[in-house]
Formats: sequence, structure tokens, C-alpha cells
Amino acid sequence: MERDNEIEGKVLLRFVVDEQGKVTDVTVVKSVSPGLDAEAVRVVKMLPDFKPGKQQGRLVKVYYNLPIVFKLSDNDDTKVHRLNRRYGDNKLEQKAEQAYSKNNFKDAAKYYAELAGDTKDADAWYLAACLYDHAGQTKNMCSALKKAIAGGYKSIDTALQNKCK
Repeated sequence: MERDNEIEGKVLLRFVVDEQGKVTDVTVVKSVSPGLDAEAVRVVKMLPDFKPGKQQGRLVKVYYNLPIVFKLSDNDDTKVHRLNRRYGDNKLEQKAEQAYSKNNFKDAAKYYAELAGDTKDADAWYLAACLYDHAGQTKNMCSALKKAIAGGYKSIDTALQNKCK
């Protein structure tokens, strides 16, 4: 659900390492969402045993604070997923998705470029640029990349930009 709603952020957890080195009493100090909080707690509970803390030669409990950052990746699959939610049953988007699922990057890029042209969507232009790159069509990739930048797309891959120089 968090991925579908593009929820990301830092969950801050507090936990105790007991005298045997076991992780106990995991609590959420700073929440992001119920799903991300639960996943962070689950991961911390799976940590291997710690070396127990000592104070004046005695084993003691130790409190730890641990931030866990959840960040959505900007790979092509994630971009396709975001556009799919944005356009729903758009025919061009459906054709692009079908071509992409068959690793037909050239046609997928063409459909996303057409969709981007119709909607002036910088995300769709950037996805078209990435797919043109996969298809080995540098000229089309550079053209789509310029349109993505002009449309306000912010997270441009510098490797793509360097191919256009």
C-alpha cells in the first residue's frame, strides 16, 4: 500500500539489547505509516544477537535508537507503476505496458512518448527516454530527455545526460 501511495520516510525505532544480547522491547519513536512502521519493527526483531553491554564487569541492558529510511527507487519498473496508476485505462498506456512486459523497449518508448506528448507529462517523457536508451535509440532518448527536463522532471540520471553530449 505504501508503494502504491508513494509513501516514504524515516522510521525511528528504539529497542533494548538485554543481558543475553537479544533484541527486546522494540518501539516506534517516530512513525511514518502503519505499514512502514510494522516492516521496520519486523526487520529489527530479525537482527542477530548482539554482544551484551557491560558496566563495571556486569552484563546490562542497553537502549539503542535506530533510524530506518524507506526510499522508493526510481528504476524503470517503479516509473511504469506510477504512470499506470496515473492514467488508468488509457489505451496508449496499455499498449506501452504490454510492450514493456515483453521487453519491447522501442515500442514501449514510442507509446510513452506519444502519451507524454498528449499529456505534457515530464514523468512519461523521462520514462520514454529511459526506454529509448534500453532500445539503443540515442537520438530519440536525447529528445525525450530534453522534453522531460523542460517539463520540470528533477531526478535526471546523469549517465543519460552524458550520452546526449
